[in-house]
Amino acid sequence: MNATKGWLPAVSLCAVDTSFKRCDFLRHWRFPDELAERLLTSGSEHATRTALTACLKSLWDLQNVVAVSDSTAMLEETALEGMKFLMVLRALEALDSTVSTRIPARPFYAELFVRHNPKELMDRLQSGVFEELELALLADTLQVRVEVFDTRSMTPHVAAVYPDKSSRSTPITFLKTVDQRLLPLYHVAEFE
Repeated sequence: MNATKGWLPAVSLCAVDTSFKRCDFLRHWRFPDELAERLLTSGSEHATRTALTACLKSLWDLQNVVAVSDSTAMLEETALEGMKFLMVLRALEALDSTVSTRIPARPFYAELFVRHNPKELMDRLQSGVFEELELALLADTLQVRVEVFDTRSMTPHVAAVYPDKSSRSTPITFLKTVDQRLLPLYHVAEFE
């Protein structure tokens, strides 16, 4: 199987280039140290664009179960960075749509844009902050329904659904622990 089948690096690099031209703050994307050592060949803008494109490709590979040479942990870390970048791009797209039509793409976007500008959102995602609005953005970006069961609550059936309860997208379920970590339900047994 061709590992690049269906992946269009020229198109994605063009989209990344366009985003970099529009939003100066994207040029200062902070990669986790280990990932930066592996992906960045220099501190140049071109190296950052190329690294972000590699992260998007890792996300695509992970979603499409493409055989890759990287270890699963490295692939997941790179894909996570790609997901964060994709979330910022989706927020920028939704902001443009909201400004041009005066109607938010989804109701949560109005609150997201009141609380955070795109650079602040990028900084929050890079620092690992995934609160309600970020979870709604994640769900909208990946076109899934995120269900979060909060174990801190006394009621066992309390769940938050993102982007909203009417979403018919594929559900992905997480448990929120007392220390605020989100654990994917299929990984819970590993933490016992």
